[in-house]
Amino acid sequence: MEDVHIASLAVSSYPKPSEVYLRVSFMPLEYTICPADAEAEILANKKGVIDELRIGLEDEMSSLSRKARDLWATFEDLSFDTRAVDEKPAYLIEYLRPSNNFPDSMMRVQQLHVPLGSREALITISYLSNSESARNRAVQLLERIELKPVCTS
Repeated sequence: MEDVHIASLAVSSYPKPSEVYLRVSFMPLEYTICPADAEAEILANKKGVIDELRIGLEDEMSSLSRKARDLWATFEDLSFDTRAVDEKPAYLIEYLRPSNNFPDSMMRVQQLHVPLGSREALITISYLSNSESARNRAVQLLERIELKPVCTS
């Protein structure tokens, strides 16, 4: 069986239920892209890169089950951008989704895709959107992440 997704780290805050979640996974890429190549692509055509990210997500959505598509329909404020993580370029998908643990609350989710050569790091940070302390903890977590690329350019 081909390895598609390796969850390497999952962290949640205390007390329970958690207001902040962090997951770092590594996934194989179809082709090798080093951080410097991704940065050059973003600098040359940021709008095109963001459009490709949006189209890629829409393609993935079309193959999801009805239940999964219905779940995505509850998400709000979907946006796409780029950002640096540990000084490496990342593709960002951000949205709000209903909280499983806090009724009438939303979770802010940031999915950062960081190309590292033949694999990408998928960093998912979720936090209670109406909690300033949860947002601050999420920012602190993101600032502490260190990634080592598996290629040089």
